[in-house]
Amino acid sequence: MHRVLPNGVLKRIDTWTVIIPRQDNDGRPFSDATITGILDDITLRFPGFTLINCTGYWKGNERLYVDENIQLVVDVCPSEGAEPDEFFARLKTDLAQKLRQEKIYITKESTKSEFISFEEYFREMGLETLGSLTLEQQHGKALEIASRADLVLSRLSYNTRTLRRDCNAGTITWVRELAGITLKSEFDDVYPPGVRLIAADRIGELSGAIGRVPVVIVGHYEFLGYALAHQTGRALVKVETQNLADAQDDKFLSPDGAVLEVKQFIEQFVAAVFTNVLALLDEGIREEDITVSVGRDGSLQQAPGPKGQILMHTPAFPVRESVQQEIIRCVRQASSEWEDGTLDPLAVCQSKARNHYVLKRAFLRQEIGRSRD
Repeated sequence: MHRVLPNGVLKRIDTWTVIIPRQDNDGRPFSDATITGILDDITLRFPGFTLINCTGYWKGNERLYVDENIQLVVDVCPSEGAEPDEFFARLKTDLAQKLRQEKIYITKESTKSEFISFEEYFREMGLETLGSLTLEQQHGKALEIASRADLVLSRLSYNTRTLRRDCNAGTITWVRELAGITLKSEFDDVYPPGVRLIAADRIGELSGAIGRVPVVIVGHYEFLGYALAHQTGRALVKVETQNLADAQDDKFLSPDGAVLEVKQFIEQFVAAVFTNVLALLDEGIREEDITVSVGRDGSLQQAPGPKGQILMHTPAFPVRESVQQEIIRCVRQASSEWEDGTLDPLAVCQSKARNHYVLKRAFLRQEIGRSRD
């Protein structure tokens, strides 16, 4: 997928093109809400796209037809596997039904390469900028990372070895290890003297500092940011839409106010519940001691603590029974696949990033510590 050159990196990408008509077959324009809904669905799956207004001409029954269309160009990394293929196959069917079209044109162009700088490459691999390195050092580091890309994708995190401030020089030095590769960054220290710096992977230090001194989190899990900004959104498990026939036209709101279709809502809700359970597990609570209940207005995750129950809540507006049952099925499947090691690691990474896993673990550790005092 990446070929390292002396002055930068060639990144292989696949380009998908989607033609969306602006009018139905009788020439009636689709509403802005219809078009916006289609575009929003695509931006939930991919970081972005290029939109081009275009005109199509075609001849049928001795008549020339002129169509006003939107052309979307979406660049996708080949490393994302079959997920984009499945997404665009489903999109083609959905658009044909929603827009009442006999045919929707979707094409895929492969073997295109984009030239990116070493700095862009490091960011795309989920690493803090290594701008303090010389060009020769950046080239060597890029070669090392490219040879271990499979490990970078599977590791999904890093281990901080050193994080220190040099007040005299006004700099911060951060050394960490990722998939066996040692990385060192040095950047300007712009924080007041009383602020405490904590690497995002050091949960214990974070929990001890909350509410006591001003804290700056360094790193914020480098690869988590990459998983959100540069990779296709992935669901933990596949939602069975055939179980939701009575809820297909229902609309939901995400925590940040975005309007969601029922499938998107279930995917995001299941990810929030799973992240809470994962935080409990990673704080040493046994799986058999964790209880997850899913009602029609949210989910409650419970576990025994040193002094009473630990409660975590995932709220939701009231949903239909069919939606509730599908959420229960998806939560069970995600838990089962996590236990046997088959759950998509990138989907797990994205769930953790979107649902504040780092902070949840910190608060859990703090509360468990207070209960023991």
